[in-house]
Order: sequence, then structure tokens, then C-alpha cells
Amino acid sequence: MLGKVIVKNMTINYTDVNYTINWFSNHSTGSLLFNYPINMVWMKANFYKMFKVFWRANTYRADQLNRTLMDFRVDDWGSSDNMTINFTMEFEEPYYIGLLLKKSDKLYIEVNPGFNYT
Repeated sequence: MLGKVIVKNMTINYTDVNYTINWFSNHSTGSLLFNYPINMVWMKANFYKMFKVFWRANTYRADQLNRTLMDFRVDDWGSSDNMTINFTMEFEEPYYIGLLLKKSDKLYIEVNPGFNYT
């Protein structure tokens, strides 16, 4: 395994938090679901620092392009359960959402490399 060695401080009680894109619709809306309730005040202040949002077309193997959205807005910061973030996406070409729904293209919400999320 290559990369910087990180030593985990075993005196801290860590909680492993994972997330997934729960759903999205042809109205350019979607949902990010965490497996554990999170501090939404902190998440609201750090979301755009922590996450990189992009999509890849089905031509990614040939062109290697990560495509950006015109806008990615969070509509609800987990008001019902502190686990669900609802969002709206704006594409440069609105028909692209249809490609995502067909599963040929993919939406990514990744933790930015080097972001200290501990």
C-alpha cells in the first residue's frame, strides 16, 4: 500500500461514517445519505471544502474528463434525521441528467484529497 502512513490514535473513540448517493431524479434533485447521524452545523460550514462534486460521461475511458456542474446546491441539511442531505444540481446542458438516470454516466461526490476529516 503506497501513501502517507497515518497512525490512528487508539485513545480516541472513532466512529466510521460512510455515505452514498441515495437517489436522484430527472428534476435534477437528489439525496446524500450517511450511515450515522452527523453534526450538520459542521457539515454546512465545511461541505464545499470537504467534497468535490463532478460527473463522468460514458466516454470517460476515451477522454478521461471529470465534468463539472454549473451549480450544486444543498436544499436540506438533514433536518429530519441528521443523516440525509438533499440537493439540486444544475447542468450546463440540462439533458445530461437523463444520461445519469440511464446509469451510463455517473455522478461523484468525493472527499477532496488531503482534507483532514478526523
